[in-house]
Amino acid sequence: MVTRTDADLLKTYAGRGVLLDANLLLLLVIGTCDRKLVRTYKRLSIFAEEDFDLLALVVSAFRHLYVTPNIITEVSNLAGALSGDVKRQCFRTLAESIRASEELIVSSRDASNNEMFVEFGVTDAVINICAGEPPLVLTVDFPLAQTLASRGRPVVNFNHLRYTYWQ
Repeated sequence: MVTRTDADLLKTYAGRGVLLDANLLLLLVIGTCDRKLVRTYKRLSIFAEEDFDLLALVVSAFRHLYVTPNIITEVSNLAGALSGDVKRQCFRTLAESIRASEELIVSSRDASNNEMFVEFGVTDAVINICAGEPPLVLTVDFPLAQTLASRGRPVVNFNHLRYTYWQ
């Protein structure tokens, strides 16, 4: 369920920006490219087309979309499993998303020194470092969301939004 805290965080950070995890950025890119791919592309099997609609609505409320090179690399690798014209179109959409976003760069050295690196890996360690400076993190990764929240980082689990919105 969307808690008061989730609603407050969404409202508070709307003027600052949002950082999507790789799964959500992939959903945004592929859904923007072709909404019907959301239900057929294996890397998005946990999502429905309506989840893309909700994500697009939520992201549109934010002043800035933030990305990291690590997240972009994961999305590029996941989208690379597509083929032909669909792949090219999705990479064009990813390129447009990158150009329209603000990139936060954290060195791998700094990420490897972060307490989350050993448990979660480089991408999530970078997310931990970037969270709240200034973006809100939006993720579908429950362990990541719980860990960020326990460390006082601004995070919303997209699954809370999904389940509340579609009920």
